[in-house]
Amino acid sequence: MGAFEVSVAGPDDAEALGRFAAQRPLAWTDFASIAVLQPDEPRVWLARDPAASGEVGAAAIDDGLAMSVAGSAEGLRAIAEAVDDLAGKLVVAGRTEEVRTFVAGATAPRRERPEHFMAVARGELRCPIEAIPLRIATADDLPTLLRVRTAALEEEYGIPVPAGSKLYTELETAVTRAVSLQGVAIWMDEGACAFTAQLIAKTAASSMFGDLYVDPELRGAGRATRALTAFCAWLMTESEHVALRVGRTNAPAVRLYERVGFTVVDDFLSSLGPEAP
Repeated sequence: MGAFEVSVAGPDDAEALGRFAAQRPLAWTDFASIAVLQPDEPRVWLARDPAASGEVGAAAIDDGLAMSVAGSAEGLRAIAEAVDDLAGKLVVAGRTEEVRTFVAGATAPRRERPEHFMAVARGELRCPIEAIPLRIATADDLPTLLRVRTAALEEEYGIPVPAGSKLYTELETAVTRAVSLQGVAIWMDEGACAFTAQLIAKTAASSMFGDLYVDPELRGAGRATRALTAFCAWLMTESEHVALRVGRTNAPAVRLYERVGFTVVDDFLSSLGPEAP
């Protein structure tokens, strides 16, 4: 484990985690958000460097299904050794070399998905803001959200989610938790999902979201552009920027984000675990 000391973050670690996140205020928005909110979940792993007065040298957010990682190579390797279920993580995301360092010791085969990290600043939205029936999802929306999340995993990552599988159960738990935290936006139109996205992190500097999805039968009519513009405008009432990750080969999604005003600010990577049986 080297010189780094690994522990699970608690409320007393918020200041140190905030200093760590401030090194890359956009790319590490999720770490900054954790430092501000100090939730009970997800678990946050910290690797501290005794040679640097115990400052956080690397960190990993672990929500069970996925992890976000960042920091020095030695610190990331130390955290990876401490995580006992690394082989089963569906997604490990972060800057390219940091992710590769983190999963280097994984025993099960993993696939790579190169990604863009994109952001748009307040005042840079290129499309008019329209009044659309975008709202916060409630428990009544859970069946729809679970359906679209499983469809999105298969479409975006090539990962099937069979009903009754362990992955399906974990995904159901994650979606339910996100809804209970009022972190999912949804627009239903003609009985289908015209737009949904999940808030991942929010600070004064930046909000980050993921899991954007539109049902196939409603695509191509401009709904995603209208909804994403409105969603970003809403987030920008509290944040200077809005950020996201998207697969580099997902040309339709990249075009959507560019149309709204997003530009590439960093190269990211998702390391994908074994497909669900």
